[in-house]
Amino acid sequence: MDYQVNEKHKFGLIALILFGINGIIGTGIFLMPNQVYKLVGNGGIIVALLDAILVLTIALSFADMSSRYGNNGGAFLYAKAAFGEYIGYVVGFMTYLIRMIAWAAMIAGLTTALGSTFPVLNTPLASHSTSLVIVVLLTIMNLTGVHLVKAVNSIATVAKLVPLFLFIFIGIFFIKSGNLVPIINYSTNFSNFGSAAVMLLYAFTGFETMTIAAENYRNPEKNLPRAIIIAISIVAFIYVMTIVVSNGILGAHVANSVVPIQAAFRQITGDIGYAIIATGTLISMLGIVIHASFETPRAGQAMAQQGALPHKLAQVNKKGLPTLAIIITGILTLLLTWSGQFAVLAQMSVVARFVQYIPTILASIYFYFIKKGQPGTLKLPLGPVIPIVALLLSVWLLSQAETKLLLFGLAGLVVASLCYLLTKAVKKVK
Repeated sequence: MDYQVNEKHKFGLIALILFGINGIIGTGIFLMPNQVYKLVGNGGIIVALLDAILVLTIALSFADMSSRYGNNGGAFLYAKAAFGEYIGYVVGFMTYLIRMIAWAAMIAGLTTALGSTFPVLNTPLASHSTSLVIVVLLTIMNLTGVHLVKAVNSIATVAKLVPLFLFIFIGIFFIKSGNLVPIINYSTNFSNFGSAAVMLLYAFTGFETMTIAAENYRNPEKNLPRAIIIAISIVAFIYVMTIVVSNGILGAHVANSVVPIQAAFRQITGDIGYAIIATGTLISMLGIVIHASFETPRAGQAMAQQGALPHKLAQVNKKGLPTLAIIITGILTLLLTWSGQFAVLAQMSVVARFVQYIPTILASIYFYFIKKGQPGTLKLPLGPVIPIVALLLSVWLLSQAETKLLLFGLAGLVVASLCYLLTKAVKKVK
């Protein structure tokens, strides 16, 4: 029987916005001012603004497509609708793989942070045990129901935003204007700007995961586009202001600080401020792990719903929960966490995200110019101009990535294609 999630337990607009913010803001925001300053100095402020515009154009393309389809799947669903089964499968395969890799890396990062905070957990056995406990608890939480995930996610998001807003709105009064000039140093070259733009772009990634579990949202065709745009706008404000305040307080010392936000807050509020940001970092890591535990199984469920994976992964219980998908995804993620090969896996996942971005952007353009039979509830300003700009900027940013990252992404596409052929062969035998 096709059970549905209880309507009152689904994510409303506010909960969905918080869910989106939680999926974007991880630990990168607490560390990125240091790396960006090394590349472009105060030019990082401009880079952050440009990246915010770029990400907004991509997010608007996702918003456009999400207003046309209210089903689970996200980029997988949009690519299949526009370009057919093969492209859809490759995008869906990469999405599911990327989400498991990302979730595993998040768990590894959280266990490392806990090990640093509590030395008793800083051993291989303790680390493996901690990751096991985290996955088991999150699996149980997700099997309990959407309403619990929604509540915990909202609490975690608010808890991570509080220290960031405190830093911005207190720190802004301690900015030394001399630390913010020049905005662009004469020695900064275009290549450094490109590298900084790529680095900051990845701090924005995660908004696309909002579209994967659309069936768990109230009125997704209407609320999802709104939530994407609002979440990206809030994150962009936080990122830009974080760099402004960090640079304004620490000046050139930002480049030498591994945790610049903590260092800047300590300088103006003492150890209390340092402790607040340190706590915020841990909460932020926990929050994004919770977010990943919810949407990652839905990526597999969406593919199963479309026949690209075994149908049993699409089956739901009386609460509308994909029980088998949640359990199997948890097991696979735990194995990835224990593998320890995160440097390689994370590098592949970075460029592989464009396998979701570019097909979705192209699908938006396709539906404007060619296939007009699936109208959406969202009318983009300037129509197809926004996704066209998103496509051009995405191709440029992809060209700035290291060759080895592109090769990792290509390898992922090859594996996805082989799996598609294998799946087709198995269906023919049956």
